Amino acid sequence: AAKQEVATASMKSECAGMLKTVQSAIDQQEMGTRLLKQELKNIEEETVASMQDQQVQLHRDMSDSMAKQQMVLRQDISKWSNSVVKQQHVVTELMKAHRES
Repeated sequence: AAKQEVATASMKSECAGMLKTVQSAIDQQEMGTRLLKQELKNIEEETVASMQDQQVQLHRDMSDSMAKQQMVLRQDISKWSNSVVKQQHVVTELMKAHRES
């Protein structure tokens, strides 16, 4: 009977040790999960912030690009109108010369 009790006590302590090991593994896993969730949250926040920055930059680039295009267009229009004025002048001079001859 004494042997039986020793064996039972030994098994109990072995079970308690295993239970403690399992519990500590669960605790570690929960801590890891919490850290992972926090890490994912941080990554998500950084990603959102980065995307917002990129969008702002894209808007800036687009408005810069549009401003440049408008400037080029204005310069072109200015050149064309100067050219038209010159051509009109030439035509007027030719007509005058034609009339006078």
